[in-house]
Amino acid sequence: MSREYLFVLSELSFYHAVKSQKPEYFLAAAVYAYAFVLGRTEEAPAVDPRFRLATNLYNLGLAQGLESREEEATVVIEPGSRPLPFGKIEISVDDKMFLWSGLRMVRFISLGEFEVRGFLNRYRQAGIGAPLAAELAPAGEGPEAEEARKRIPPRLKVPVTAVLRIEDVSAGIATGDVRARIEVYAADSATTVEIAGRHVPLELEPTAALAYTLEGAPIWDVEIGGFLSAFRPRFPEGLLMLHPYRPGRVPVVLVHGTVSSPSRWVNIVNELQNDPKLREHIQFWLFTYNTSNPILLSAADLRQGLQRIRKELDPDGLDPVLGEVVVIGHSQGGLLTRLMVTDSGTRFWDPYSSIPFDEAKMSPRRGR
Repeated sequence: MSREYLFVLSELSFYHAVKSQKPEYFLAAAVYAYAFVLGRTEEAPAVDPRFRLATNLYNLGLAQGLESREEEATVVIEPGSRPLPFGKIEISVDDKMFLWSGLRMVRFISLGEFEVRGFLNRYRQAGIGAPLAAELAPAGEGPEAEEARKRIPPRLKVPVTAVLRIEDVSAGIATGDVRARIEVYAADSATTVEIAGRHVPLELEPTAALAYTLEGAPIWDVEIGGFLSAFRPRFPEGLLMLHPYRPGRVPVVLVHGTVSSPSRWVNIVNELQNDPKLREHIQFWLFTYNTSNPILLSAADLRQGLQRIRKELDPDGLDPVLGEVVVIGHSQGGLLTRLMVTDSGTRFWDPYSSIPFDEAKMSPRRGR
């Protein structure tokens, strides 16, 4: 079938799908668009304005063709046979691609048509695949699995891209028996995919996934609560991560201020993690604490947390960048950050005692 027919069939299938809301026509649009963009064997023109439109038809057709009938914008990624207007498509799925550190992707939300608010800029990468936000659940049991996920916020939504890779698409269209498999790529591990010997960029929506994470999140409610009440961070020493630990990337620790929370750093995170020169070299950690606590106490928690996390992640000292941690603070967080490089020696002890601190004999602190 000629490329011109494939493009027209993709457009017509998608048009009819929008009118009828029949998933088989959305999937047909994706199949025809895949054949047009990636299944061609003849040499294509250097510039063809139809490529971007056909890619959009593939991406939207895939997301809407697999959309749940019960939950809007929820994409169902599971193996099985699905009807097409001209036959059927048999889809396989590799469950291992759903694993992300000690967590498992369990629900997928389509981001292609999301409206994003509250950010200075919305970053996206044009490419192939349906951009999704993956919700997470614990994967595996035991100390190793627990260690891998203990600093990852449970409400975190991972930006991923689903790609429907079709085997011999021309033959599948001709016979009505299309074979394909769905592959899921997390944005922090892949930005391109190899198809038919070519490296093709993936469609990415990292800002939309971050916005979805924060929409309605309880973190907004702990800001005043963390100042007025006995707030206790649920993460060890108050340190949490937005990604699993990645060796070789410098940790950038963000410390919020009074009556605040890590959510106040979202624009900084959004800008820097999408900077092409920085994103491959840094990883973000966030510190949260009770902002009504004494400053020295919070600073001690931060210092101990940084020391402990380094031992946990790199007990053998093989990752040199863990000795180059960058700590950035705002307001009270700036004071805590300054105390990370301040050595007061014995100046706070000497005015009150002539006995050296390490020689002082004191009874253990007793409860009230």
